[in-house]
Amino acid sequence: MELTPLGEIRVEDDSLARALRADLHVGSDFPVFIPATTYIRGHRRTTIRLLEGYAFVGSGLPDTMYFQLENRSYVERVMSVQTGPYKIRTISTIPNISIESLRKQLQDELGSIVAVGDRIRITEGSYKALEGLVQGRDEENAYIQIELRSMKIVATIPLAFIEPVSDEEDNGVDIRVTSYVRYAGYLSWTAVQDKALKGLFKEAESIDVWYDDIFLGSKQLVWKKRRLFLGKPVLAKLPEGKTFFNISRKPDGAFIVRSR
Repeated sequence: MELTPLGEIRVEDDSLARALRADLHVGSDFPVFIPATTYIRGHRRTTIRLLEGYAFVGSGLPDTMYFQLENRSYVERVMSVQTGPYKIRTISTIPNISIESLRKQLQDELGSIVAVGDRIRITEGSYKALEGLVQGRDEENAYIQIELRSMKIVATIPLAFIEPVSDEEDNGVDIRVTSYVRYAGYLSWTAVQDKALKGLFKEAESIDVWYDDIFLGSKQLVWKKRRLFLGKPVLAKLPEGKTFFNISRKPDGAFIVRSR
């Protein structure tokens, strides 16, 4: 589909994919590919684009659902062709291999900006979703120090399989301690923090969580109610005087919640 200027703004603020899925009434696993990516380094936001003004969504829904997107302020038009004697409008599609080629080009672009000392996330392969530090690189690969639970290793990862971790993800997000947190058993946040937390959690429905130095296992995220469940026994022991929880990503891909 072709985007309006508002659609391009949504690309930059990383809200377009969520808007498309919401307006198509599909889940977070429905395919959406935007040939652009935004990262933050040194508090500066940068957007890399391969095809400016376009976005792609998965097929398989009734054509009318796609055409209804043209009523949205961020979509200029849905690409289509007219077929048959009655010139019926039909959705245009492209093969998955073309999307994968664009996706690889985008990853190559991201890989080209990675420098020694940067924190990155691995997007494909055996170490997918893990984070590490760039120790060195050549034209095709980066040498990444990865911290596992029992040791540190240096792995050779293709540049196309890594992406920078933004400052926001590295430093984590602060959530205010509410008056009812000790007996509710969950952390809650405001609508203002949705963007930061969806960027941190990548819109996952559950995450592996450490609470201070205790591993709690997989915990549920409820986006509609803005809650992360940790359990009443854990939060009932929260000391008085704590005003914030900080949530950050560990190098192994799990998350750590610290009270302060």
